[in-house]
Amino acid sequence: RSLFCILVIFFRLLKLFAGCFQLGLCARQIDLGRRPFRTGSACRFLFLGKPMQHQTIAVLDYGSQYSQLICRRVREAHVYAELVSWEQVAERLPRMNLKGIILSGGPNSVYDPAAPSLPEIVSQSGVPVLGICYGLQLLAHHGGGHVVPSQEREYGAAQIEVTSPSLLFAGL
Repeated sequence: RSLFCILVIFFRLLKLFAGCFQLGLCARQIDLGRRPFRTGSACRFLFLGKPMQHQTIAVLDYGSQYSQLICRRVREAHVYAELVSWEQVAERLPRMNLKGIILSGGPNSVYDPAAPSLPEIVSQSGVPVLGICYGLQLLAHHGGGHVVPSQEREYGAAQIEVTSPSLLFAGL
């Protein structure tokens, strides 16, 4: 449930800051002249022999056991999403019609020398970026913030308190 709330908030951010929010839906792209075909779990379509450019949410995989679940939840919200390894971002992101990026969690610490980094293309993409767990720590660290351990480990649902009215949290 908390992952769903996070995704709802992210999509509201996209609506507020990214302007038009008409993301391509696989099920709604089927029309006369288009032939569906499958490559892996991604649904793509051909139109006159050329690949269709979906407006896409890229889910960057940093090793979380929930990366595939995040991608599936985005798709269940009727948004085209692709799971991309953080190591392949430089090759794959330029070919996507990005509307947003989600950085998944992972088992690393931003202070480990061998930890995965935030590819420069992510910060230069100009689209909203949502960090979950390690992804959020990576965004904070990349932006000059400090990541410090808490006294207790956190896992699962969490309670938040909205202290002032906001469109972002309306109805949650």
